[in-house]
Amino acid sequence: MPLEPIPGFDPHGRSGFFMHGDFVGDTGEAVLKSEIVSTGACFHYRPGTVHRVTALEDTTIIEVSTPQLDDVVRLEDAYGRAGTSEP
Repeated sequence: MPLEPIPGFDPHGRSGFFMHGDFVGDTGEAVLKSEIVSTGACFHYRPGTVHRVTALEDTTIIEVSTPQLDDVVRLEDAYGRAGTSEP
């Protein structure tokens, strides 16, 4: 997946492993680039990378990140949480 950092956005890095399922991974700036990701894939997002993962079926993802807490910035959200860090 391409990694395009945006200064001041999502100040922590993330890495992970897709254990089970198929996903659409989106990364980018003004226009997100989509890629189908399947079981066994790994990812790494540098700090500042806009990213979104959408499950296409039941999924299991193992994710680790640097220790910043309460730093999620939702640009878009299907549950009315855009612009917040609410869980």
